Amino acid sequence: MKKIRIITMKFSLFALIILLVNGCGDNFLEVVPKGSLIAQKTADYDLLLSNLTLINTSSEAQVAMGDEVVALEPYFSGAALRTQRLFRWEDTVYEDDQNATELNVPIQNLYLYNKVIHEVMGSTEGSDARKRSLRAEALAGRAWTYFLLINYYGKPYHAATAASDPGFPLILESEITATDFRRATVQAVYDQIVEDLRTAIPDLPVTLWHRMRMSRAAAEALLAKVHMFMGNFENALPLLDQAITGASNTT
Repeated sequence: MKKIRIITMKFSLFALIILLVNGCGDNFLEVVPKGSLIAQKTADYDLLLSNLTLINTSSEAQVAMGDEVVALEPYFSGAALRTQRLFRWEDTVYEDDQNATELNVPIQNLYLYNKVIHEVMGSTEGSDARKRSLRAEALAGRAWTYFLLINYYGKPYHAATAASDPGFPLILESEITATDFRRATVQAVYDQIVEDLRTAIPDLPVTLWHRMRMSRAAAEALLAKVHMFMGNFENALPLLDQAITGASNTT
């Protein structure tokens, strides 16, 4: 009798667990964690772009590698090993178990920019023009991020070799579980940068209302700089002129 009671209790407990699981379904996935906000409204995506991390890339590698930088003892010997290696322009800067500082923040920023690019047009409570403007800001931000990364990890652009020179993986989706990253060519990365900026410029705000946020003048200046790095000076000049003129539209 005791065994039957124990078996009955176990069966009842098992049945209760099954009912709870079936009753919940995927509803628990729809619960917003306390203190968190899932972007749904257009204003939420606007807030995502008002983020200091997007402009503070946490990298001073180019400082240590500058031609004007000098090394004095005993300060140099006390500097971080990474800084010493950068100053010497050594092939190996990081140990195998280290993450590159130049990657940490830009990779996070790429995720955020891609999220805005792919989701903001489906957001609620915002005009179509506002959504396009935010998407344009994210496209220009992604272009700026890739301009940094290709100059950290790719060779300088040369038209004759850019199509075969190894560049940086093109991460164009906000997928945190992705693991298959393959280096695109220098040409492919520059093509993506130019495409993003050309797509963004028409929808970017003409009035510069905050120096943290992307404007049309800033994107035109960036595209001009990209063309200069590519040796396309005839394409850069009119963009620079437009950017200088547009920079006067500020609050």
